[in-house]
Amino acid sequence: MTAKQERAQRRKDRNEKWRMITHEAYIEGGRACWWCGKYGPIFVDALYGIWGHHKDKRRNNCTRENCYPCHNSCHDEIDHNPEVGRINVSEYPNREAWLRHHQIKEG
Repeated sequence: MTAKQERAQRRKDRNEKWRMITHEAYIEGGRACWWCGKYGPIFVDALYGIWGHHKDKRRNNCTRENCYPCHNSCHDEIDHNPEVGRINVSEYPNREAWLRHHQIKEG
């Protein structure tokens, strides 16, 4: 196996492991987005599909503690927040906590 093939295989293995971890977290979380609390189908490439967000943004850190299942749209809100750039989901575990801390009314 060439070095390129080995890297591709490691990436494939890492992605499969991440999918399994995300699925476990998704089930534990009641099949809902951890950010907004609404249901979403897992692993669907759509705005409201739920995928695993890496809390620390390091794709190689595929541990259960680093997994945060959320909608694609919520992931964008977390990573590209106009006020702070990126919301720390370890500090603010959901949108309600974030809004409450910043005294922002939703809607």
